[in-house]
This record gives sequence, C-alpha cells and structure tokens, in this order.
Amino acid sequence: MSHLRTKLNEEITLRGLAANTRESYVCAVAELARFCGLSPDKINDEAMRKYLLSLHAKGLAPQTINLKIAGLRFFYRHILNRSIDEVAKVFQRPKIGRRLPKPCSAKQIAKILEACRKPMHRTILMTAYSTGMRLGEVCRLEVADLDSDREPKRGHSRT
Repeated sequence: MSHLRTKLNEEITLRGLAANTRESYVCAVAELARFCGLSPDKINDEAMRKYLLSLHAKGLAPQTINLKIAGLRFFYRHILNRSIDEVAKVFQRPKIGRRLPKPCSAKQIAKILEACRKPMHRTILMTAYSTGMRLGEVCRLEVADLDSDREPKRGHSRT
C-alpha cells in the first residue's frame, strides 16, 4: 500500500467516516491515478479536468460523478493540503436535476378515494388533490376558508 493511500485511510479513520465512504474515496483517487498514469500528487489541473470530462463522456449519473469528486476533494484538501479554493476550482460538481413525481392515474386516485372509510377523510383528500394543496396547507384549513357565506376570521384573508 502506498504512503498516500495509507495517509488517506488514516485521515478517513480519524474523521470517523463510514467504510463505504472509505471505499468510494480510495477508489476515486485510484481511478484518477490510473487514468493519468501518475501518482495522484503529481497530477496537474489539466489532467484532472480531462479525467472529469471522461466521466461525463462515459455517461455516468451526476450523483456518481459527485461522489468521485467528493473523494478527490477530500484527498487533495486533507492529504495533499491544497487550499479549499484551489480544490473547489478544479473539482466543480455537476448539477443534479430534480425529477418531478409522476402523477397518479384516474384509476389510482379513484382507488385511494374508495379506500377512505370516513366521509371526512375522503373530503379532505378530494380537497387536497383537486386544489393541489400541500399537506401543511390542508392541515391549516379552517371552515372559514371553505365556507364562502361566512366572513373570514380576524387575521385571515380570503384569496
């Protein structure tokens, strides 16, 4: 085992990181060294950039790339004592797109509403679904918010 790998393992142990984290970080550094054909402490910024571009070219998911970058940032920051600004400049994380939830089909909604035994629960679900309200908004609903014949309570506004 090389001196740098030993030092990396020791630093991970001292910080109490998980075994999976250790494996991921060591693997990330080893992959970079293999890609460049050099010891990680001798790799320049341009070679690191080419390595990161190769990860994107392989079609890896942004989460996977971010995991590798986390390992490399840790190594260069804590083992090779590079400044955080220098490390952050070289290892920029790709943005992770947020997936929108898939809407339920009409059949699925009907099954959910049929499963409600109490009319009150069914009414609450129907109101939440039809208005697109969030759970917290539904929980704060009051009769005055729903009944258009009544005046709103003080401090509440009808919108």
